[in-house]
Amino acid sequence: MHAYARSRSKETLMCLTSGISMGWAPDLKTDQTLDLWDTVTLQPGITRRISNPGDTPARVLSLLIGSENEAFNDVVMG
Repeated sequence: MHAYARSRSKETLMCLTSGISMGWAPDLKTDQTLDLWDTVTLQPGITRRISNPGDTPARVLSLLIGSENEAFNDVVMG
């Protein structure tokens, strides 16, 4: 499990399976459990952590929103 942020782009995460655990800044220790179809949008600069506490594979759809000429290479590991 790694924490990361995006410096310029917004990221929308949609849970495609139940039971994804997620935390975001300022307190990455606070877990929110995302269930099927739950959706979260995070602004640039917000550190986030996503994990799968279960035994079955998890699936998350990530949509990135940026400017027309954005390269989307703005991940900052934290």
